[in-house]
Amino acid sequence: MRKPFFVILIIVLGGYTNVFAQNGLSFYEEHIDFTIDKNYFTTNGIYSFKNSSTKMVRQQIIFPFYDNNAKVDSIVVYDLNKQCNLPFQKLKNAIVFYIVVLPKDSLDVNISYIQNTLKRNSYIISSTKSWGAPLKKAYYSLTAPLKMNIGDFTFTPDSMIVKAKKRIYYWKKNNFLPASEFEFSVKR
Repeated sequence: MRKPFFVILIIVLGGYTNVFAQNGLSFYEEHIDFTIDKNYFTTNGIYSFKNSSTKMVRQQIIFPFYDNNAKVDSIVVYDLNKQCNLPFQKLKNAIVFYIVVLPKDSLDVNISYIQNTLKRNSYIISSTKSWGAPLKKAYYSLTAPLKMNIGDFTFTPDSMIVKAKKRIYYWKKNNFLPASEFEFSVKR
């Protein structure tokens, strides 16, 4: 039963990759700040898109959430260029919204939301593959209370600082095409 689903998924994702390539739209950079405490895991990201074509592009974006039983709440999707909220439709483990990028222009979208803190916290980054190219740049930070025991990262932090009773981890990636999700554990 699973094999037909994966075949359909590959065909659909392959189709999206072709659509993106044909319309000149690329997803090329992201800056994501994660914050965690004993109750909430918060994501606040800026996602950058570029239209290299000579025509305006209107594109549907599917933004997935990790299916880990952590209720997603307080979702905001904001067009930083026009400085306005973008309407979205919430699905079971994703949201769907549209972006419009003018010819030879770029667009930054801010997406933020909160989830319950779990023993294993996850953020989907492997979906970058559906764009058919790596992110040119990706920056991540995770801020946690100094007393919270964080570890077991899928990606080893590049650096860490302690500031104002908090521990902040940093990652910087170039030409990043992740094969696994951004995950870490919390021991309370």
